[in-house]
Amino acid sequence: MLAREAVKVCVDRVLPADVRGPATDRAIAEREGNAVDAGRLGEAMARLEEFVGGDQVKREALVMLSGKRLRTGRTLKVYFMGSWPQWAIDRVMYYTHLWEDAANIQWERTTDIMASDVRIEKDPRDGGWSYLGADVLTIPKDQPTMNLGWILETENDRDESRRLCLHEDGHTLDFTHEQFHPQGTIDWNKPAVYAYYQGSPNFWSRSDVDAQVFRKYAGAPVTQFSAYDKWSIMHYPIPREFVLDPADVVGWNTKRSPTDRRYAALWYPYPALEAQINDTLAGWARSLEASLGKG
Repeated sequence: MLAREAVKVCVDRVLPADVRGPATDRAIAEREGNAVDAGRLGEAMARLEEFVGGDQVKREALVMLSGKRLRTGRTLKVYFMGSWPQWAIDRVMYYTHLWEDAANIQWERTTDIMASDVRIEKDPRDGGWSYLGADVLTIPKDQPTMNLGWILETENDRDESRRLCLHEDGHTLDFTHEQFHPQGTIDWNKPAVYAYYQGSPNFWSRSDVDAQVFRKYAGAPVTQFSAYDKWSIMHYPIPREFVLDPADVVGWNTKRSPTDRRYAALWYPYPALEAQINDTLAGWARSLEASLGKG
């Protein structure tokens, strides 16, 4: 039987209702494409199959909310709230910088809370979470945008440190939970899942479990996508006891999958890739105009 403390999960962080309007305005100001209809944007991106040195690479999986993307090329200023041991700060920043190999977003530590964009707390009572994408820019400066509740438990466990940091940083980049992928077909053993999460340390209600485990994203503002990726760093672990089909088991993903890195590169491209994407989109536009002209 799975130990209750074995599955540490990240809970979706949703903005309070009274700030969602200003957050939408802030997101549109952050990146023009955030105002584009999610379906049309997702359809265009899903067709980007040829880029990066002529290799055939398909945009797959990794769910994103297209209306909350950060500005490509932005530097996020990171502030650590409270008293942190130096090893923990160094480790968080090291794993955070790993996203820069794919995504054209830089992360830089600051000791000035008023200059910060990302503020990280380490409250063990509050688990792991991060606000999504441009939502972090709307949070008051005296409040965290991310919590790494288990980071101080991982001094001798670098795999867990990496999993926690990369996952929550992925949320800051606007990537959401992969198990909510609309095309995922996880055959849940629902009674077992309810029983697990209703116990310690979560004490979730059935509706909490429905919202945090069983639901699927559907419709705007979720982008379109192709294959479900069980290897994504954004996926919850799913032990054997939670599913009826053993093929649905997901282990402790502690590294980014190839799809994670590809998708980060598509949504936050470096200049050379951005030029290829723009050329491709322009080519489609010309083809469409030509076909309409013949009609």
